[in-house]
Amino acid sequence: MVAASTGEILDDAQGRGYKTAHDAYRAYTYKSLAPPKRHVVKRKVTTWCAEHEALIADAKNMAFHAAQDGEPLTTADVERLLFEHGVLELPFTVRDLMRHW
Repeated sequence: MVAASTGEILDDAQGRGYKTAHDAYRAYTYKSLAPPKRHVVKRKVTTWCAEHEALIADAKNMAFHAAQDGEPLTTADVERLLFEHGVLELPFTVRDLMRHW
């Protein structure tokens, strides 16, 4: 990606290039974000999990048994588990929780 006004190379995809202009813009925008903004959700999830260790242990156990049965752990499964533990609201999405626990 090259700045039109200055000709400066902003991003070269580490020498491999991009297939489309859309991909180049998307990658440049992502890389331009401040690092703390990229990792804020992961930090929130990690902190929340440390405060809810019993729930996370049950969730990991549920994921293990689902994998043994050849089934994926779904967001509906995790939402049910959250409800059983009395958690009605999360400061992030259930998908974020499943991605970073």
